[in-house]
Amino acid sequence: MLRRPFPAVAFSLFALVLAGAPTNTKLGGLAWVLLCLMGFWAFLRSERIQQSDIGLQFTANNALSGPSPVEEAARIWLFACLAATAIRIIPHAFWQDDWDRRHAEFRLVLGALATVALVKWPPFYRLTSLQKRSMGDALAMACALGMGVTVLYGRETPLHAIAWAVSLSFLVCLLAPMVLDPLLSPTRRMLWAMGVMMGCMGVVLSQSRGVYGLLIWMALASYVAASNRTLLQMSTFRLRTWLGLALVFGGFIWLLSAQPAWLTSVVHRLSEVWVEASLSQSNPGEAANTSVGSRLFLWSRALDAIEVQPWFGYGKENSIAMIKQW
Repeated sequence: MLRRPFPAVAFSLFALVLAGAPTNTKLGGLAWVLLCLMGFWAFLRSERIQQSDIGLQFTANNALSGPSPVEEAARIWLFACLAATAIRIIPHAFWQDDWDRRHAEFRLVLGALATVALVKWPPFYRLTSLQKRSMGDALAMACALGMGVTVLYGRETPLHAIAWAVSLSFLVCLLAPMVLDPLLSPTRRMLWAMGVMMGCMGVVLSQSRGVYGLLIWMALASYVAASNRTLLQMSTFRLRTWLGLALVFGGFIWLLSAQPAWLTSVVHRLSEVWVEASLSQSNPGEAANTSVGSRLFLWSRALDAIEVQPWFGYGKENSIAMIKQW
């Protein structure tokens, strides 16, 4: 089956904008707009190609050969976005909140649809090897810039700290699997691995506790990769590899001994989670005035209200009145 290389100009512009997205919300929005426009353009191209004999031959070959790993990944990502949107919409409709708050989920779904259109429909666009390397470089640069933003400004990120950290963690999750590609040079893979670590550090420095789950995901992904001997094939463990591991270990020991201000702040915020969660069990009334305790308190009250009236909801005004009463 013939698969066409992705147009160089469109890809270059998208990669350049994506690399600078953590520094400015307009660049991040432009990257999303470009992705959606490219997906819509691919959809229009597929309609034209499918009307020709060549398009019919492509479609037949595609049906015989089955979906490629790229197409399967795009399809899974679309289904995941649809499932996440449904999970968010159901309670939203139950409490009849304002629908303009659900724009983030719809943007994710549109981006996933654009990705499917690019890789699954004729002319079945694929990144060339050079474009794949450039995409990894752009993601690594974005992760490095993300860490730079939090080093300089802390929680004063271009966007709300939690939303910004979520976006940066998404870039980290995109880059991390690319590090395991055995076809890349060890040097580039090491640079990308550094980009992953800098992206994780940027998330930590943002002090957005709700996004710290990225570190758990990275630990699990690293364990799976190591159990499959993928990480062990990252290089032949030459001298520079051992030096790199030694530097990482030395940096970790330095952090434990020096305890810089940002590290103590992160540890303090994590300890607050445990204290507030414990307080919500022993004294719910007092814990309701804390960040974590208020969420646990409202969730428990909401579950009680849903059990009383599970099918019809309460409406926006009644929901506000119930919260004030609680």
